Amino acid sequence: MTNRRSQAARMAGLLLVGVSAGLVLQGGMTAGTGKPASRRLAPTHSPAAVHQGTKPGPLAYAIAVNPADPVPPARFGVLDIGSGMFHPIADLPNGVQGIGRDGEGRLYVVDTTNNLVRINPGNGKTDVIGSTGVTTPAPPDHPPVDVFASLATGELFLMDYSNNLYSVNRSTGAATLIGYTGIPPITSPIYSGSLAGDCENLFFTIVEVDASLNDILPPTLYLINPRTAVATLVGPTTRGIPGSGFIDGTLYGFSLDFRLFGLPEGPHVFSIDTATGAATAVADLNVPGVAGAVRLAGAQGGRCNAR
Repeated sequence: MTNRRSQAARMAGLLLVGVSAGLVLQGGMTAGTGKPASRRLAPTHSPAAVHQGTKPGPLAYAIAVNPADPVPPARFGVLDIGSGMFHPIADLPNGVQGIGRDGEGRLYVVDTTNNLVRINPGNGKTDVIGSTGVTTPAPPDHPPVDVFASLATGELFLMDYSNNLYSVNRSTGAATLIGYTGIPPITSPIYSGSLAGDCENLFFTIVEVDASLNDILPPTLYLINPRTAVATLVGPTTRGIPGSGFIDGTLYGFSLDFRLFGLPEGPHVFSIDTATGAATAVADLNVPGVAGAVRLAGAQGGRCNAR
């Protein structure tokens, strides 16, 4: 995720990275290969198929973004998953690459200046902890860190654009390389990615296209082992997911508002099947995009240990 939203509006129909948000395509699998198939831009469902949700909850801390407006780069607040309503608490002027939550309920982001930052959930005020130290190459004008998230146990992780996985020290901000996921490195500025974790695994969504809008990697869900960094292909998923979150046992993905770029589809909350990648629309969002979400209440680790 980066702060290139000021360029996005000049590319009608394309979504430059902004918050790790890019052009997104309909996914598929190449028969007999286990690899994602290459397809052109296509809607994954009817724009009229989703409506503003009426069932409240669950609630999550979340990061709202607008890929067509760089001011502010991001907003911290509370998202009602069931209704799609985001309630802002504070602006985040340095942008973010995702959000994580430790076992004691403390909130963290990695900002676009490559620092781990703690957020006060009551007022949104931030404290810089320290640099991640990640220096691997990134597409032009992008920060070194692509996505950031946590397991439900509270452990923090990030990925770079080479799709290496790192653990993050919550006391210092320093990132320690775990290994290469096996997912091809991101080389195009036109892409979208998100990271979220349950009690045991991380889930990574990715889509990438070239300047001619040909697929480099269509929208795909991967399961990543946080101990070894090895990624397992789950399957095709929905398009335009710059953020995701595991909330009360369900993986949710948050799509962008394509109406900003001349397309007919607004932003949505999706539930994503972690066994197949299939996405089901839950509600419309009241913001152009969400760059990540974590549970609002309760001890993350306690839920996992009780299983």
